Amino acid sequence: FPQRPPGATRVGYVGKLIAAKGVHHLLCALTVASTSEMSATIVGYGGYETGLRSLWDALRRGDFESLQAVAQSTADPLHEVAAWLDSGGFDATARARAADREVTFAGRLDHGPLARVLPGFDVLVVPSVVAEAFGMVAAEAAACGVLPIVPAHSGIGEVGAALEAELERPGLLTYDPRRPIPGIAEALDEILALPEETRRAFGLRAAALARRRWSWDHVADQLLSHAVSPATGAGTQN
Repeated sequence: FPQRPPGATRVGYVGKLIAAKGVHHLLCALTVASTSEMSATIVGYGGYETGLRSLWDALRRGDFESLQAVAQSTADPLHEVAAWLDSGGFDATARARAADREVTFAGRLDHGPLARVLPGFDVLVVPSVVAEAFGMVAAEAAACGVLPIVPAHSGIGEVGAALEAELERPGLLTYDPRRPIPGIAEALDEILALPEETRRAFGLRAAALARRRWSWDHVADQLLSHAVSPATGAGTQN
């Protein structure tokens, strides 16, 4: 992983590199977010890695025609990216930011190495487009004291909402999935604008909640409590 300069912030993504996971929305949002000296590390693998690299390369070069070609690909049309381009979202300011950002595609990491990398992020974005039963990666980030940004839908949104309730900051970590690119950018700017001591305190509270609610010990206790009949104290049989 590249060394980041003092004062720079690192945005992370961990997961499959497929269109359904919405990494393309994060890449575009990096050009909209106004936070300076921001880099991103994309951890994962999948069939859409080439498309994502092409997207980021076109963003860095400010190549509007290539961006349109990637967004309108017949294999994986990126409807939100196309709409963002058509609306003028990739303006001169966004092009300047794209040229100044560093994005690293780190490849696949197993749980051991990932456990050492994840705490080094300042924020983790989990931009899934499709419904998720549970936001596992968001919960793992919280357990490391890293605030996750998630769409306000399905089980992944429930993780974000639980963390926001714990932090008493509604709307801090979740964004409207109907406007993913500006939503992610706004969340990045709001979180990274917090004083460092506030972010650190929020991270500690997020970690405490994750361990109380989503740790394997808690899950095991919950399973055992459901496996015992309240009336007899005996294990239920199916």
